[in-house]
Amino acid sequence: MIRRRIALFAPATVVAARVIMPRFPTATVSSANNGAGENDLFGAATAADGSTDAVGGYIDSSSGNHLTLIEHGVNDQWSIDPSPSPGTGDTGLSSVTAIPGGGLWAVDVTSGSGNFSTLIAHHC
Repeated sequence: MIRRRIALFAPATVVAARVIMPRFPTATVSSANNGAGENDLFGAATAADGSTDAVGGYIDSSSGNHLTLIEHGVNDQWSIDPSPSPGTGDTGLSSVTAIPGGGLWAVDVTSGSGNFSTLIAHHC
């Protein structure tokens, strides 16, 4: 038996390259969508008050660009919060962390004219 430490959200045991994860109950809840096109969420963080914010992006139907998306959830009720989408190209958010005392920091990249730049958003 091979035992290794691996970083996961729950305790796991590695046995001959097979990861055994404990089973947790799961539930699917509906979230808000921005427009009728593709909406993707890539990161989530839960604040001390129990509310959760999820970040990602959606495709703007008029421009075809990916734009940032921040959703705020309280008690399984989700709403869309305003989020920055700077530049003229694709933007999105892929990772988020909640800061004690309030506020969120989210990161990813933005592109315009073939150039990529770091996108850091602070959301209060």
